[in-house]
Amino acid sequence: MLKIKDNIPLSELEKFGFAKWGDNYKKSVGRAEIIIWCELRIIETDVEIADYFIDDYNDILYDLIKADMVEKVEN
Repeated sequence: MLKIKDNIPLSELEKFGFAKWGDNYKKSVGRAEIIIWCELRIIETDVEIADYFIDDYNDILYDLIKADMVEKVEN
């Protein structure tokens, strides 16, 4: 499972096109949403990403990883 590192201000997500959504952040990928649950900092989607949007999804995650904002944690 992927999460945003604890030392990263969640407002940094706005630089990557995420929008505040209640207490959380989200970004659209086709008909799906990438959701960052702020309390746990976990990265999830609301539905399965369709095959034709998987590259967009991967690009978003890659940008977050490249910015050193993401870490892998055990379930």
